[in-house]
Amino acid sequence: MSEESIVTIVIALIGSAIIPSLINRFKPKVELDAVNIQNAIQLSQENEAKYKSLSERFEKLEMRYDRIVEENEKLEEENDLLKKENQEYQKKVNELEDRVKKLEDELKGGN
Repeated sequence: MSEESIVTIVIALIGSAIIPSLINRFKPKVELDAVNIQNAIQLSQENEAKYKSLSERFEKLEMRYDRIVEENEKLEEENDLLKKENQEYQKKVNELEDRVKKLEDELKGGN
């Protein structure tokens, strides 16, 4: 880098820090207060809009969550019923297998 470009960068950095502070120093206090109040009002309005948007989004998510919880409970109940039904069928299969085994044993013993 050349010496001129370094000097230009240094002056730009110093100017960007000093000039705003000088302007603020010479601005009337009332004008600064008015600007600060206006900025605060603007930020407040922006935050209110963001809060409203987030609140609506939260309500939608809460409704979806409630539906999912309800659906999950139904599925758990259905799963429990299917497990019971499966146990009954398994019991019947075991009984039938025992009967077949007994019949096979009788047939082998009878020959």
